Amino acid sequence: RWNPTAVNSFGLPSLTTCPGRTGFCASCYGENAELRNAGVSELLEHNLGLLRGAGDDVDAITALLANMIGRYETHNDNIQMPPEDRLFRIHWDGDFYSEAYAHAWARVITAHPTVQFWAYTRSFRPPVDVTPILAPLPNLALYLSIDDDNVEAGHQALADHPQLLAAY
Repeated sequence: RWNPTAVNSFGLPSLTTCPGRTGFCASCYGENAELRNAGVSELLEHNLGLLRGAGDDVDAITALLANMIGRYETHNDNIQMPPEDRLFRIHWDGDFYSEAYAHAWARVITAHPTVQFWAYTRSFRPPVDVTPILAPLPNLALYLSIDDDNVEAGHQALADHPQLLAAY
């Protein structure tokens, strides 16, 4: 069994952090993982609890995220990981639940240009649209999760921000 040497992904609870969820999300793999695997739900709730404790204070949220990414970078430096292998997935479960949270990620991503970040999101229409915040970042591959329920908004976001990617 493969055991990672560094945490290179971050997750949050699926339902409570997905303001853009659609009917398609009823079969969410993340929610299924939370239900099937002991400890997963507790870990994700812990992550969310720390972030929610910071409220909408972008500086406080940024500090929490920067600490995590700083540890990832230190590990990479210690093992002399080449820059092209420094990949970090934001949200293997969950999503950008607020614009303040997205602004914090934008600061962290900008501060770590040698890491290639990537994320899927459904937060590209009201009540939370993170695309103007995150689309301009050159070291973030942001995939819009598009289905029949949000296809119009997805196409509009792609037209407004051509650097975004789409996952149908």
